[in-house]
Amino acid sequence: LQRLIDRCKNEGVRVIAIEPQYRPEKAQKIVDELARSGIKVQLITIDPLETGVPTDLGADFYTRKMKENIDALAKALKQ
Repeated sequence: LQRLIDRCKNEGVRVIAIEPQYRPEKAQKIVDELARSGIKVQLITIDPLETGVPTDLGADFYTRKMKENIDALAKALKQ
């Protein structure tokens, strides 16, 4: 984790994206550690489409999820 934290600092990372099927604790540790160093990083969820459930898989599933991903990234990068 320390290598990732150092890399985030060195490369000016502003957003960390995680996938919804994984637990966010380690990513949150990175965000918290960067915050202690005075660096604000947002943690967002990007869905790689592997988490769809049969009741959610309508004709618009792909475009809806991709729009949600783009909107989440755009919102985070504006801040």
